[in-house]
Amino acid sequence: MLWLIKRGLVSDLDVQRREERRRPLSFTLAGMLITVLGLWLTAAPALLLAVGAAQLIQTAVALAITLRWKISMHGAASAACAALLVFLLGLQAAPVLAAVPLVAWAHVHLQRHTPLQTIAGAALGGLVTWGVLAWHTLI
Repeated sequence: MLWLIKRGLVSDLDVQRREERRRPLSFTLAGMLITVLGLWLTAAPALLLAVGAAQLIQTAVALAITLRWKISMHGAASAACAALLVFLLGLQAAPVLAAVPLVAWAHVHLQRHTPLQTIAGAALGGLVTWGVLAWHTLI
């Protein structure tokens, strides 16, 4: 990110401008793909592979969306983490769900996103993570 800033390819570390997100997200996606392939090739635990796959899918969808519309990556990440914890620990982890609207509120309050962008990000992260984990338990 610092290299991208120095080169003038992104304006800040938060990559607030939607049109600047393609390059860093593509790089992140490539790194995630290499990681998931490495996990698969080394016969990593299935749950770890499922979590990696969920994040890979989430990032790919976010990249596709962000080419046209700014979606909240922080909202997606917070909901993905909450979904993972609730999936693994059950209702005892339910209090972590409170973090999702707090992250959304903070980003709206800081004028980084609209409420709809944070809701969409949270829906993306939570649904993709839960869906991949649920599919993982079926196979």
